[in-house]
Amino acid sequence: MLGAIGYSAVMSYIGTYSETIGLLLGGSLFYIAYSIACLIFRPISGVMIDRYGNHVVMVPILFTMILGFVAIALAHSNLVLLLGAVLVGIGYGSIPSAGQTIAVQKVKLNKFSLATSTLYIALDLGNGIGPYILGMVVPIYGFRAVYMCSAIAALLAFLFYIGVIIKSRKENVAV
Repeated sequence: MLGAIGYSAVMSYIGTYSETIGLLLGGSLFYIAYSIACLIFRPISGVMIDRYGNHVVMVPILFTMILGFVAIALAHSNLVLLLGAVLVGIGYGSIPSAGQTIAVQKVKLNKFSLATSTLYIALDLGNGIGPYILGMVVPIYGFRAVYMCSAIAALLAFLFYIGVIIKSRKENVAV
């Protein structure tokens, strides 16, 4: 959900933001760069989860998403804005499929649909409330702050995931 809150700022404000900071070319090509990154890295993340495990994929994609939001927030050139698009495409673009894989691995066969629907409810909730929450930042601090807040939301998701890893390892050791 936290990653989706950040991504909702991209969906809602990237056009206006790129116009405001004078990077119309980057704004125009943003979703193309994002889509190409998703197209390339989503299948790779699936193979990597199968081969190396969940944490080897989730930790880097969450970190990459943080870097993408920071790049967007700090963009002063079209290239940096497009770099942010690629990084968010690698990060957030991989979260739904990687998250679904992890969710169904953690439940019994008869709970697959519940696990999947819970994941997508969380993503939809983040996409739904994100523009409202982050939109309140714009008049006070501006669009750059919106994308820094997105980076903070992604950082919280990263820290939460790391906490889950640590907790699961402690429980496994204690057993």
